[in-house]
Amino acid sequence: MAYATQADMEIKYGEKDLIELSDRAFTGEIASAVIEAALADAAALIDGYVGKRYQVPVMPVPSLLNRLAMVIAYYELHNGRYSDQVRAAYDDALRTLANISGGIMTLPVAGTTSEAESAAAEVVYDMAPRQFSRKKGDW
Repeated sequence: MAYATQADMEIKYGEKDLIELSDRAFTGEIASAVIEAALADAAALIDGYVGKRYQVPVMPVPSLLNRLAMVIAYYELHNGRYSDQVRAAYDDALRTLANISGGIMTLPVAGTTSEAESAAAEVVYDMAPRQFSRKKGDW
């Protein structure tokens, strides 16, 4: 399940840029299959990171994951011919995903796997018997 759509990508990056990155048959149009493949790869990467703490696919899609999916897909579309700005955005996206995975950042959704684990946890106290009390004669 993709966290972003081709329409999202067109709004963020523009049709002309997406044509240049995806039109491998030189038709002058956006190659939807190429965009969808990049978005699917981005979703798989995101799921790999956030699946440690959340049920995947994360539904409804938080705007943060939508943005990260577009950044990652855009980077993938460059096929190694990216600018420093595109690479920096990709690196920032990976750091954000690592922070989500590590629990430093959270997503505004229900269903974290850590919630389920902590709800099932039981606290047990193991102490020595009491040696003193307020009763007269116990000391």
